[in-house]
Amino acid sequence: MDLFSECLNFTQYVNHIRYLIYNMNNKNIVSAVTIMVIASVLILASTTIMTNMPKAFATTEAFVATLAGDKEVPPVDTNATGSAGFSQPHLSNMSFGIQVNDIEKVTAAHIHQGKEGQNGPVIVTLFKADNDTGTGLVNGQLVGGSIINDMLEGALAGKAVEVDLIKAIQDGEAYVNVHTTDNPDGAIRGQIVAGGAR
Repeated sequence: MDLFSECLNFTQYVNHIRYLIYNMNNKNIVSAVTIMVIASVLILASTTIMTNMPKAFATTEAFVATLAGDKEVPPVDTNATGSAGFSQPHLSNMSFGIQVNDIEKVTAAHIHQGKEGQNGPVIVTLFKADNDTGTGLVNGQLVGGSIINDMLEGALAGKAVEVDLIKAIQDGEAYVNVHTTDNPDGAIRGQIVAGGAR
């Protein structure tokens, strides 16, 4: 092969490389633009979904109940007080904690279904003492944990925490009741209300 042919082949080779680089860059540009368009569409779609999503599912709700004897039906004369807090960090369960003060012989704590001023059936058992005599004097946390679907009972048996229990709370139809041996129907009670997003 003569020098001219070799130079021609080299020139063709260089031009071929340039062509490949040019096309590769164009493909990369097209790919980048495509990715940007898809990302923009996804961001717009997620913003629209979050805007139109019901409040209960758009944010993690927190609920509270202030417990006192005068909220029982009929009222109970006691110095005992307490509070309960509920959150919904995951749709499959709801975490909770109950703090009490100056109360003894606690046998159980439940969520009952019922409006303020009304007594109703148990829909969740939050605490049950190991014996019939109940606890000793409690000043502090009585119980804490998570409510899962299998814990729902009564009218909510077989239903879902994230739908049915939340609905009962939001409708003002759920209250916490702490029971003692001296007050088996309830010593302190409080309606569960929205406490703000956490």
